[in-house]
Amino acid sequence: MSHNPNQDKLLKTPSPNFTVEGVNEFSNELYGIGGTLSQLGSERDQNFHLVTATGDQFVIKIANSAESPGNY
Repeated sequence: MSHNPNQDKLLKTPSPNFTVEGVNEFSNELYGIGGTLSQLGSERDQNFHLVTATGDQFVIKIANSAESPGNY
């Protein structure tokens, strides 16, 4: 198996650590949506389930800073 230094960096970089309140604020600012957020589990990223007042549902994913932008 070959050694991948980028993967090592990704696995050693801490996951994002945003608060539910902070994510709700920037989802309102960036996308004009807000509602009830609950955190979802993730190994390297930070994910949230958002339910709006009208019942629409979204997943908000905050990628690990070591992740290549081309992977999303």
